Amino acid sequence: ALSYRDSATAEHSRRVADLCVATANGLMSLSEAYVLEIAALLHDIGKIGVPDSILLKPGALTVEEWKTMHFHDRIGVEIARSTFASETLTEIIMNHHARYDGTSEDQDLPSGDDIPVGARILTIADACDAIVSDRVYRKGRSQAAAFAELRRCAGKQFDAKLVERFIETVKARDENRVTDVPAVSKQTALRIGMEIERLARSLDNRDISGLGALASRLKATATKSGVAPIADLASRLEHLAANDPDFAALVRTTNDLMAVCRSTQKAYLKDDDSNVDPEQAEEVLDTPEIAPEECREELFAVV
Repeated sequence: ALSYRDSATAEHSRRVADLCVATANGLMSLSEAYVLEIAALLHDIGKIGVPDSILLKPGALTVEEWKTMHFHDRIGVEIARSTFASETLTEIIMNHHARYDGTSEDQDLPSGDDIPVGARILTIADACDAIVSDRVYRKGRSQAAAFAELRRCAGKQFDAKLVERFIETVKARDENRVTDVPAVSKQTALRIGMEIERLARSLDNRDISGLGALASRLKATATKSGVAPIADLASRLEHLAANDPDFAALVRTTNDLMAVCRSTQKAYLKDDDSNVDPEQAEEVLDTPEIAPEECREELFAVV
């Protein structure tokens, strides 16, 4: 829904979700990281109700327009709360604007380590992507500049330890980027995407037979759709699960498989009319994200 309403915001949300998952690796269980991923995908979902005059505005917003934006932030929280039976997911979205030093505009928000760790990761990833992304009124800054800004605001807006973890994670990810997968249809992306949560749950539960069954199903789907990277990893996982595996090897292979599976989810962000019923097709908006406020001392990055 968000990709049809504002494709730039949907793309931003997908990038932020990927950054969150990478940062959470080794800090959270796979199922907890999956909840964080969904929270990151939905953190701007309230924008679907923002009027076009504000959502598509190329310049800075007025005070009243910001009030409208903040109101729809709260609507986004309620959308998540009413749609998913996950208080953890709701808390991440609700608290991702909380400042680590306790100086949030909303005094009801927590501070320090009382902020859910997922929300602390999300606010860092959200701010970093906002800094490096192009806007109508400015070019995005370099990754090095974004890292410097995160460090400058560490201990104030952000959890300083998580800032360093995030930076090291992004550097390592850039050096060891997951192999790109061929473009897939939305239908294939849906089938593959539904297996990500099941893989995480099975691994958390040490359900080796379940992992093997999921790997077999993913291998069949990927082979049929011509997605060799997923088929190869799924085949490897299936073999490991069937042969009394070392659990550490299972974890590594499952993580690698989930990372490649996630790369297929970008299919939802493409303007591909071939996958849309002509009677239901809508005009896809390809517009810039709303310009954030000018960077103040505390780097209030809201987009």
